[in-house]
Amino acid sequence: MKQEMKNDAWLKSPGQLIVWLSLVLLTPLLVLACLATARAQSVDGGFNVEVDGGGLNPIALQPDGKILIGGWFTTVNGVARTGIARLNANGALDNGFQAVVDGWLSSLALQPDGKILIGGSFTTVNGVTRTGIARLNADGSLNAIFNPALIEGSVYVLAVQPNGRILIGGEFQKVGGVTRTGIARLNANGTLDTGFNPAAIEGNSVTNLALQSDGKIIVAGFFTKVGGQPRNGIARLNPNGTLDGSFFSVGPEHDPTGNPFISGLAIQPDGKILVSGQFDRMDGWPYNHIARLLVDGTLDMTFDPAIGPNTFFHCMALQADGKILIGGFFTTVQNEPRQYIARLLSSGFLDSTFDLGAWPNDAVSSLALQPDGKILLGGHFTEVGGQPRKGIARLHNTSAAEQHLSLSGGRSTLAWTRDGTSPEFQRVTFELSTDGLSWSSLGQGTYFFYTMPSLVRGWSLGGLSLPKGQDIFIRARGFYATGSANRSGSIVETILYRDRGGANPGVLMLLLLDE
Repeated sequence: MKQEMKNDAWLKSPGQLIVWLSLVLLTPLLVLACLATARAQSVDGGFNVEVDGGGLNPIALQPDGKILIGGWFTTVNGVARTGIARLNANGALDNGFQAVVDGWLSSLALQPDGKILIGGSFTTVNGVTRTGIARLNADGSLNAIFNPALIEGSVYVLAVQPNGRILIGGEFQKVGGVTRTGIARLNANGTLDTGFNPAAIEGNSVTNLALQSDGKIIVAGFFTKVGGQPRNGIARLNPNGTLDGSFFSVGPEHDPTGNPFISGLAIQPDGKILVSGQFDRMDGWPYNHIARLLVDGTLDMTFDPAIGPNTFFHCMALQADGKILIGGFFTTVQNEPRQYIARLLSSGFLDSTFDLGAWPNDAVSSLALQPDGKILLGGHFTEVGGQPRKGIARLHNTSAAEQHLSLSGGRSTLAWTRDGTSPEFQRVTFELSTDGLSWSSLGQGTYFFYTMPSLVRGWSLGGLSLPKGQDIFIRARGFYATGSANRSGSIVETILYRDRGGANPGVLMLLLLDE
């Protein structure tokens, strides 16, 4: 059954059915609303996956709900999968995706066109020479057009810029025969972008990076100087790669090992920067393994995690309500039992409402929030919540994931309000279509946060003049960091439909039904 995307069922792809339901409203505002049912956090019994032969590191979510996983495993659900696999939304192995790497993956990044960038320590992908980075088509086949410059070392982190260029961080000295220490930028076809000549990084490696909305780049890793200036484990680069002197942090310190490092980065919509890793002081103040920096790099003293976790952790996941999921090696947080996973309030205090009781039996190395608020966790465990779960599990969250995409002001203003356990984004784009198939860019969203008369937050785009007297579709896409050390990139989307009449517009609910 395949019909036009109106108020009827439309077959999107094998195994999935999209149902559009139109509900009459009494207001001229068109709203797409999504509200996931809240449950006490518990293991999702319908998601049961076995990952064998090694660990799981990166996790990336596709807009269609499928889940990319990477690491150094050899089988998934008993089927041979070397280093990378894709799961359907219910956890079943996606047999339509097959790829083989001869090493391990540390990062996965989705491109807006559905292609997949992979980074790690490998020399071949699907039997073809690729060192440290490659691009796959949507079915897992190697994208031959992307023929990257030779990287002499390992790639730990990837980030796709809005212009399609690709930032890479890792442990390398040269890219394409040109000196690049720990960080470089590639063009969309994989060649070295020589216009990006980053400040020399003196140290072992860049283990993480994050993009700010203004194009500047936060880098973290094992280094002591950047561009000849003292920078202890964290720095910010200008869009052209030069050191941004307006950003400075004393950085992490740790006793007694004397080997502090930052493992995780997460940029909040307000520009503040969450950092996690092996440290007991940040900027000279006692902060155990997590802290928050202001936009200039100084310590945010309003964020107070008290004594924090009892050891370092790998990953963070930001909820739209400001709460922060953390996963790692710890067994207590603020002296409360929290084995390998916990949640903090936006203030840094432990969220006592998030308490599994029966915790994972080993470390959590990877986290990802789904659009419905469910929590994906990957790691070395074989049991979660008292149930067998090998390498990956999914949890129900404690409250609803809320989102509303609206069009108002005579088709001039878009707003994507978000709250609850929905994932928070680093950036948002809006696109227009008249047929639901071909899309054109409307622009980037701007984050807003209002407290009066009631709390409302989300992303908006104004000053539009959208077509009238015809059917239109609006696609909102959110881009956010997921996976181990927040080194991977996921995309979530919502589609709003408005008919040509404009009178008594309806709510269209997009349902993905697995056959």
